[in-house]
Parts: sequence; C-alpha cells; structure tokens
Amino acid sequence: MAPNGRIIFIINARKSDDPIGKESIYFWELLSKAISYLVSQGLIDEEKLDSFNAPIHTPSQDEVEELVKKEGSFTIEFIELLDIDLVGVWSSPEAKAKNVRAFSEPLISHQFGDKNVMDKLYDKVTQMVIEDYKMQKPETMKNVSLVAVLKKKETH
Repeated sequence: MAPNGRIIFIINARKSDDPIGKESIYFWELLSKAISYLVSQGLIDEEKLDSFNAPIHTPSQDEVEELVKKEGSFTIEFIELLDIDLVGVWSSPEAKAKNVRAFSEPLISHQFGDKNVMDKLYDKVTQMVIEDYKMQKPETMKNVSLVAVLKKKETH
C-alpha cells in the first residue's frame, strides 16, 4: 500500500467487553444447537461434532484500536461502532437464516456432510431464527458493525 493510502473496512464487532456475549456469538450458537439436533437425530456423527473447532472472535472497538497501534503501520482516521437494524436489512427471519448459511456453510460443510445434511441443518437454523423473531430476542433484531478508515504511515 502506498504511503498515505487509506483502507476502509467494515467488520462484525461487539460493544461489550465480553468476547462470548450474546452479541458476539448468536449465529454460531444457532449453528451449534442445530448441529447438536442433527447429531441427536443420527444425521451427523457425534465424532464429527466433537472434532470440530471453529475459533471465531468478534472484536471490540478498543481491541481494534489497540491492534492497529501495536502493529504500527497505520493511523486511525475514523472508527465507529454502528448498530445495524436487521429487521430493515433482512425482511424476514428466512432471509436472515439464508445469510447465516451464506457465511457459514463454506466453513462447516467439509466437516458435517453433503448437501442433504446441510439442507437439513439450515432448515433447523431457519426454524430457530423464526422462533427467536417471534420472541423478539434482541440479538435477532440488531447487529453491531465496526467501520474504520486507516491511513498508511509514511516510511522513512
């Protein structure tokens, strides 16, 4: 990147200091419950579940700022957490479930099975999202994103 060049990024983030709070792991919790359900139905081998590990981290704004400063190649020109109203973004719980599938299926399909198993898994995820919408769980209604503009420092 050229000196004084800029990069803009938008990532999922969290407001709380708790790295495993509901706002950070909601989607993965849904997947975990759905996978466990398919294990209980005999559609996924329990050994596959036990051997699966997907380390996921949703950072806070403070963590991003600290990492940028520690790495040292960039300055932060702008950084802000945004609450995204998901009801407006995804018009239905089914649309939200499709989003979950879009980002997670490439990460988990190699571990848990063919298209038939994946279809059953995401059908279960869809059912759970529909129920969460009916109960108006806060984690189904909002998402937190971090927007940052970083400027490449000049090197001498």
